[in-house]
Amino acid sequence: MKFAVILSALSALVMGHSIFLAVYFWTANSKKPLSNRLLALLLLALAVRICKSIIIVAFPNASDFWPSLGLIGMAAIGPFLWLYLRSLLQEDFKIRTLHYLHFSLSVFMLVAVFFVEQLRGLYEIAVYQILIYLIAVGYLVYEYQHKSEQDKNWQTWILLLIGGVAAIWGAFTFQLYFATPLTYIGVTAIATLVLYSLSFWMMRKSKILDHQFDVSNGSNIDRAFEDLGERILAEMEVQKRFQDPQLSIGKLAKQLNTPSHQVSKAVNAYFQKTFPELLNAYRIKAASEMLENPAFQHLSIEAVAYECGFQSISAFYASFKKSNQMTPAQYRKRYSIA
Repeated sequence: MKFAVILSALSALVMGHSIFLAVYFWTANSKKPLSNRLLALLLLALAVRICKSIIIVAFPNASDFWPSLGLIGMAAIGPFLWLYLRSLLQEDFKIRTLHYLHFSLSVFMLVAVFFVEQLRGLYEIAVYQILIYLIAVGYLVYEYQHKSEQDKNWQTWILLLIGGVAAIWGAFTFQLYFATPLTYIGVTAIATLVLYSLSFWMMRKSKILDHQFDVSNGSNIDRAFEDLGERILAEMEVQKRFQDPQLSIGKLAKQLNTPSHQVSKAVNAYFQKTFPELLNAYRIKAASEMLENPAFQHLSIEAVAYECGFQSISAFYASFKKSNQMTPAQYRKRYSIA
């Protein structure tokens, strides 16, 4: 009993640490805020699952509410892991309505626990759902391995995260078929070890905490270029300079009161793109968002293109199709609400 209490206390510490990191990532400023928040939600899902284990080990006569809560968190682990890695590896990834379907099992668990007396069947479904997502994540990483290989720290982080979730899944599976007090404690111990190990490694890597790929062949970006890159980022995302059809690197440099060649180098170092590529990416992203938004349905596709800074409609169509693998008209139809 003393061992169980000690282990429960240790698990409570890792749960608190997970919640702390989740709050940090949710509120941190980053060039990839969506990735931050998806990681925060993944940590919260793990914390919820561990919370259930703490209560059960420390208080064997606790209410059935806690196992139910653990199942809901458990069913969210796989989807959050998959979405998080997609947000890292895919350019301009955005959460779309269809992505919410990945949490259908969590919603089902939320309802089913009120009508099912034996939770083993639901637990088994959640265990195999995590396995399916681990397979999907493995395929995703294989498909985008060329990107993760650009930075060994990021490649290591992705593999450690997948390995950690796989270890926790293995512990869940073992517990499913060998449900004894000792294995129950072992599952909690493995989850504790995995989360502390991931947290320790992650805290040592500042670039990981910022969620940035460093693709500069292992060298750090010059601090001056990093500061200038952040100013360029603000000009694009806050001031929406890309909407100006006459925007050139010289004009942007004048806005920043910085020589053009310095702006060009900062764009290359900070965004890993040329200035035309960066400009085009922002314009396509803005056009995609407008075509998805019902509030802009009254605008023609040509008007959307001009609104986002394109001067040539043919250039807009070619760039849009290359980026989204469909024409603007097909894209609008796909995301329109009937």
